[in-house]
Amino acid sequence: MLLRVAAPPVLLAVLLALAGCATTATEAPLPAPGKPPRPAAARPGDTVSGVALVLGRTIDEVTEKLGTPSFERREGGARHLQFGGPPCVLDVYFYEDPPGTPATARHAEARFVDGRDAEAGACVDARRRARIGY
Repeated sequence: MLLRVAAPPVLLAVLLALAGCATTATEAPLPAPGKPPRPAAARPGDTVSGVALVLGRTIDEVTEKLGTPSFERREGGARHLQFGGPPCVLDVYFYEDPPGTPATARHAEARFVDGRDAEAGACVDARRRARIGY
């Protein structure tokens, strides 16, 4: 004997509501590259923080500091790496200049996980602290 069990209407409503909460990455154009920043000079005893930790750095240098990105896309010679999750989402944009050379970070922007704007330097520092465990 086969029994059929109908899902309660409340359960169906909850499942449909949750399905609408899924987010996807948008395919908006990457920001135009700005003037290449000079990486902050590191002297013994100096600590580099904020956006100076990423701007002017290569992809390998940034991922060494912040970990594996949660999202990545390429557009010509440009690359967009996103480091997501609490407390903030950090988007870092890399450009080749001149073409064919290693791409360096030229722009960074951040937002809180709820979508409100966040200060990029504070987000870099928070993501760095989360990565090294303090």
